[in-house]
Amino acid sequence: MTSAALLLLREGKPIMMINSLLIIDSFLMTGLLSIIGLRLNGLLKPTSEEANWAAWGLTLLVALAAAISVLGRMSPEFVLRTSLWALHNALSPWIWIFAFLMTNLSFTTAKRVRWFHCMAGGSLLGIALLTTMLHASGIKLINYSQVYSFQGYYRPHGILFTPLEAGLVALLSWAWGLGWGVQQGWRRVAGLLLTGLSTAVVYLTFSRSAWLGLSVALLVGFLFARYQKALWVPLWVTLATFLLCSVGLPLGWQRGVYAAQGDPSVQNRLELWMQMPSHLIRYPFGITEVYSDTIEEYMAAGSTVNFYLDIGVQYGILPLVLLLGIVSVLGWRVMKCGKHGMPVGLWGLGVIATVVCLVFMNPIADSLAMALLGGFWGMVSAMEVKPHEPPRLHPD
Repeated sequence: MTSAALLLLREGKPIMMINSLLIIDSFLMTGLLSIIGLRLNGLLKPTSEEANWAAWGLTLLVALAAAISVLGRMSPEFVLRTSLWALHNALSPWIWIFAFLMTNLSFTTAKRVRWFHCMAGGSLLGIALLTTMLHASGIKLINYSQVYSFQGYYRPHGILFTPLEAGLVALLSWAWGLGWGVQQGWRRVAGLLLTGLSTAVVYLTFSRSAWLGLSVALLVGFLFARYQKALWVPLWVTLATFLLCSVGLPLGWQRGVYAAQGDPSVQNRLELWMQMPSHLIRYPFGITEVYSDTIEEYMAAGSTVNFYLDIGVQYGILPLVLLLGIVSVLGWRVMKCGKHGMPVGLWGLGVIATVVCLVFMNPIADSLAMALLGGFWGMVSAMEVKPHEPPRLHPD
């Protein structure tokens, strides 16, 4: 629910007015997702000047939200005392969409912004990986109020909100490693190192959703390697690194087995997901925690721990359908290009990994993770090419 709706509720305003605000949120999400859909299908083509202004404007919004998100973990008292947190909460639901559009525009039309996005995205991924590795070694740059552990092992996440977000972001850097690992010279060496480091971070977070995403992407990658032989080496580096981490820290597999032995977090997810049809029927424009009538609805409105279902629960049926359509189109393009040995297929393995990972998590509370995710998807969407034609773009 928007902050305006919450204020109206506290002041005792009519429920009808609050419901209207929920409908507005639903239509706003529908409109933004429709813009992404039009861009993916080539039906929305702004001029270079329009795209340049839009890309820079969206970049400023995304950078502001991501900065507040990180600052909120480094100095929460300062952020809560100011209006920054309210601003962050207002922006956070839309950050991944803004990041998707700004990067898509910069890689297709507003090329003057492209260099900045590559440098900023790559630097943030590197910082996220480095701080997560430092966190795993016991060096914490941020004193978190909540600690994530399993049988005495403290799961690292660096500057990111939880180990789930750290695992998700590591999947993105893994895809960058693949994209560089098939090239020549220093980029090949750097790419292979990044591939191994990213895989190790995915393992160290003990994020089962990230593990599953990496596994599915790895299987698809072996299919793509039949058409692009250079891909074999980074894929084997990925597999070898994961196996070495498993031998050095076998506790991770015990947590994986725990999921199949009545893990409460898994059971809660399944119970919330089964309630999804009834939620959509009762609330076609979405619900929120404050507007819910039962504890089950309250929990689902907070999060079903599923990025896609959360969009449906909180914004309604149409945004859910549009989101699934966007993901399907993007995934289909990745598969098509990967089978033709195109570079977009290699980078798109990160899309496949994150699409699977998001089935079991929702990183909406971490604007930095959402900015990196949306930006990566936007970059890959801009790399789409036709079979048997040279790639138009090289995001390296």
